Amino acid sequence: MKASLVLILFWLSASAFACPTKLRIGWTEWAPLHYMEEGELRGKSTDIIKTVLGKMGCQYTFIETPWVRLMRELEVGNIDIIAGVTFSDERAKFAWFSHVTDSESLQFFGRKDDPRLTHINTLDALLAQKLRIGLRHKVEYGETLMAQLEDQEVMYFNKGQLDKLLLRRRIDVIIFNDHVADMAFNQENLVSLNLPDLQVNITHLMLSKKTIDKHFLKKMNIAIDELTEQGVLRNIHMRYENY
Repeated sequence: MKASLVLILFWLSASAFACPTKLRIGWTEWAPLHYMEEGELRGKSTDIIKTVLGKMGCQYTFIETPWVRLMRELEVGNIDIIAGVTFSDERAKFAWFSHVTDSESLQFFGRKDDPRLTHINTLDALLAQKLRIGLRHKVEYGETLMAQLEDQEVMYFNKGQLDKLLLRRRIDVIIFNDHVADMAFNQENLVSLNLPDLQVNITHLMLSKKTIDKHFLKKMNIAIDELTEQGVLRNIHMRYENY
């Protein structure tokens, strides 16, 4: 009888921390975080989520989804996890956030022929110019920066529009994180503004509250902490430093 009770308790405990059936990971093409190469999905955020779930013994599948729909799909439970996401109070209403898995800094880009940008070397100096700033739809840039942009003319566009609108002089400055900036804007007519006072945002794995419970989040955080202590996540970061 006692042996049976111990087995039942062990089974219940194991079930509480078991992986859900084949987790659905949402992603969108955005090198070097997520990209297809020779028929295989690769990238910095892709490698991180694969490594974490592999350590946990979870099965998973990747579902490509346009970025503008990705958050909504996670909110309603059609997607379980998104990798490489910054925290916000709005997102926390429908999602859990794991321990830190990566970080990102922000970069401002402008046109090389814009004389207003010639001697800009701080964010305050840039904002004093009252330029038209282009941001990407459904992307979190951090509460600190958004507070600084409150009295600026800010416009939101899809990913592929930003550099084109900048070159057409519809906007004056665009902002992207450092992971993708060099890939996205490797154009001779654009210049990256060196603003050392820009903030650094930390990123997480984002889990749907519709499909994932706190027990699983706790197990995931244990795996992330162990991978961080072992230097595994750092090795992934370094792998993509010069991508």
